[in-house]
Amino acid sequence: MQKNQKKDPEEEERKRRLRLRGELPPEDEEVEEVWEPQSINTILPFVNKAGKQQFYVTSQGQFEGFIYVGDINEPRPV
Repeated sequence: MQKNQKKDPEEEERKRRLRLRGELPPEDEEVEEVWEPQSINTILPFVNKAGKQQFYVTSQGQFEGFIYVGDINEPRPV
């Protein structure tokens, strides 16, 4: 599954049941997908309604056409 695809609720429920039976490792032990680096087109800082500083990011490659909202204190886009 690619990162920009939505998770299938039925598949997630199946995995949850397998974990409860001990047939799958816990989620935190699953292998994390590696994202290939992409060139960044735009970074635009802004202050949201709550007064928190965030930024918009656009990139090239596989994720071209998407706008991500980032937070300097978060490891992944919001």
